Amino acid sequence: MLPCRTTCPNYTDGCHKSCPAWAARRTAIQEDCRRRREYLSYYSRLCADIERRCSAWR
Repeated sequence: MLPCRTTCPNYTDGCHKSCPAWAARRTAIQEDCRRRREYLSYYSRLCADIERRCSAWR
């Protein structure tokens, strides 16, 4: 279900394919996901490095 279905006064079936507001929302969601993936990847590598150092120290 499209989130704009209930809030957009110009909603019609299939309009999201050409709607600039929907494209901007989708772009923002994709950018947010990209930033989250980068964050998780960075801290995953950082934690793995610290864990490796701690294991080597024992």
